[in-house]
Parts: sequence; C-alpha cells; structure tokens
Amino acid sequence: MKKPNLKPAFSKLKGTPSYHAGKTAMEVVDEIINSFTKKRITIRELFHEMHEMGFAFILFFIGLLTMITPPGLTLIVGILPLIFGTQMALGRDYPWIPEWIANKKIKTDTLKAMLGTKKTRDYIVRLEKKLKPRYGYFSSKMGEKIIGGFTILCAISIMIPLPFTNMFPGLAISIMCLGYMGRDGLVIIIGIITGVISSFVGFGIAIAMVWGFIKGLREM
Repeated sequence: MKKPNLKPAFSKLKGTPSYHAGKTAMEVVDEIINSFTKKRITIRELFHEMHEMGFAFILFFIGLLTMITPPGLTLIVGILPLIFGTQMALGRDYPWIPEWIANKKIKTDTLKAMLGTKKTRDYIVRLEKKLKPRYGYFSSKMGEKIIGGFTILCAISIMIPLPFTNMFPGLAISIMCLGYMGRDGLVIIIGIITGVISSFVGFGIAIAMVWGFIKGLREM
C-alpha cells in the first residue's frame, strides 16, 4: 500500500515544539482550522498543516476532535489515535496513516464544531499556562511509549458507539500530549489517570449493555 505523502511532515517527539512562540496550543489549533478556505478538506491536508508541530501536537489535536464526534464518524475519528498511539508506543520516528484514511474528506464546519466546548477549551488553556518541567521520566523516550500505550486504551473506548465513551478519553489524550509538549510529567500522569478511569467506565457500560441484550434474548 502506498504511503500518503506526510513527510517532512512529522517531526520526532524531541525538544520544544515550534508552535510555542508566545501562543497557546488552542490558539494554534484555531489558526490551522481558520486557514482553510475550502468547505471540505482531506485528512492529508489537515495533517500537512501540522507538519512542523511534532507528533505530540498531532495527537493533542486528534484528542480534541474525538471529544465531540458526530454520528457516523466515531470509527474514523477513533481509529486515528489508535493508529498513531500504536506507532508512538512502538517508538516510530514518523507517523504513518493508510491511504484510505489520508484521502477521507471532512467538512471544515464539522471540524470547527468538533474542537471542544468553550469550557473544555478554557480548561486546556489554563492547564497549559501551568505547565513546567517535572517528573522527567514521563517525558523521556520510555515516557513517549507509555503515552502511546494509554492512547491505544483511550482510542478503543472512543470507538465504542455509545454516548459519553469518547469525550473523556479524548480529553485524556489531549492532556497527556499537552503534558509531553511541556515536559510536565505531573500533567501526563493526570492524563493517564483520566484515560484509565474513563476508558474502563466506557468498557463497563458497553459490557453491561451487551450482557443486558443477551439476557433479554434468553428471556424471550
């Protein structure tokens, strides 16, 4: 399968991202989205605009998108953190996505609507302003793989087609990656805890519903 043209693209998780020039991550996200003049863009075009931001910024952005997923987009949106989280856990230098996903189109207005509520966005901005280097292990190469592993867990929960199984796991991904970009191990830990709790709640709801359905069939 031919790889989409995403290089020079994605830089390795190393050093401080270039977006940090006096702007918050949310401000950069808004700039990227508002830069599109077309009504529909491909996933390839979207990621191309982030090519100098770094792997963590891309997952931060994807985490925001997964918090408010319109019906019919759960699988597509959820599979992105699954793919990137797996590559991150394996220590890949550059992310890769299948051609069929890279060529998928999405409405620009839908993207804007998916970028979190005002309350969530304000929370992330406040959190980013408090970032400071601490607990360096979690921002090391091994920490990168740990974040990738927990991103996989969150992604599986996001793909469950039930209400509220995507919002908090998506927020957790954004928090973990925000902490990584700021080299703040404490924020990464907060993201991990949020992801684990919300994912297992989502799994529990899904299992309960499946079990209830099976039980109902047996009683018929």
